[in-house]
Amino acid sequence: MNEPALVVLSAPCQASLEKSIREHSSYIRSNPAQIRDIAYTLCNRREGLPVRSFAVVTDPEDIEFLPPLAYREAPKIVMIFSGQGTQWAGMAKE
Repeated sequence: MNEPALVVLSAPCQASLEKSIREHSSYIRSNPAQIRDIAYTLCNRREGLPVRSFAVVTDPEDIEFLPPLAYREAPKIVMIFSGQGTQWAGMAKE
């Protein structure tokens, strides 16, 4: 493996994430040639759920995920996009 691959997992609860970590680790060890596809799909084609973990994989036989992180509330970010590039005075004031 030439470059490390970022493997991102998320789940609705910690127990579910721990099961997902075990299953994905086993699958990656069994299919090391597919690590790029696995990493891409997990990072870009899956929903981000509240409990998350990740691993930077350089050797599929030695994969280790970080302890799960739980996000308690959604970030309070709001954007207004009209699609035409226009703004008005006080647009982001609130």
